[in-house]
Amino acid sequence: MRIVPASRHPRLFRYEMVFLFGLLCGAVLCLYVVGQQVDRYHLTLKTLTLENAKLQEEIRALQDKLKAQSAKPVVRKVDVVVLGDNLDAFLKAEVISHVKKETRFLVGLPVDSLLETHRALVRLLNNQTLTVEDRTFRLALRTLVVGETIALYMEVNPANS
Repeated sequence: MRIVPASRHPRLFRYEMVFLFGLLCGAVLCLYVVGQQVDRYHLTLKTLTLENAKLQEEIRALQDKLKAQSAKPVVRKVDVVVLGDNLDAFLKAEVISHVKKETRFLVGLPVDSLLETHRALVRLLNNQTLTVEDRTFRLALRTLVVGETIALYMEVNPANS
């Protein structure tokens, strides 16, 4: 089989270039669509991971409640609520997981001891900085509700550099 020189058939060369250009455009479009799906799956994974942790915490709290023989109330779980509607879901999920990591030592403590030292908890959580996707945010504790379930209402603001 002979290879035909491109100088004899310039039209053939043009068709090859159009084909390669179409192939390139198709690859870019495919990457865009797959990237959107990956972002959506990443967000779903993060929210399901948080929901799983919350349900595991509830299971542990219910098991502790069954085993509890003492009359003193203890902290069973920590709920974190992120204030602000203009925040994206990734940021809210990161803030919730960060605050839960910071406060996981509170589960199992007597409520009376926490009532006496609530100012230390406010100092621990107030004015923390959190870096998410190369952006820095400042966390502010707006409301603290102490009981068998500790409710933390956190506000997230961009940090001024």
